[in-house]
Amino acid sequence: MKMKIDIYRGSKNQYKFLSVPTGTDVTSLQIENLDPELAQVTRFKADHEIELDKPLIAMDADDIINQIQSKGYAIHAVLFTVTGG
Repeated sequence: MKMKIDIYRGSKNQYKFLSVPTGTDVTSLQIENLDPELAQVTRFKADHEIELDKPLIAMDADDIINQIQSKGYAIHAVLFTVTGG
């Protein structure tokens, strides 16, 4: 499954993001009641395509898609995994 999303960065925490289906009016979501760090957001990326089971750098697409399907939006942080060998 593919999904086009708009990604917004929180102004209080640059590592926390809000993703919504492309074209969603984020002011109607009242996210500030759920997460004060996202009370003010700025658009980071528009019309970004993500896909289930497709690895991405710094994002878990499966989690974002599942949250959006469940709640209409996804709150997530930058995700980095470093392994050494």
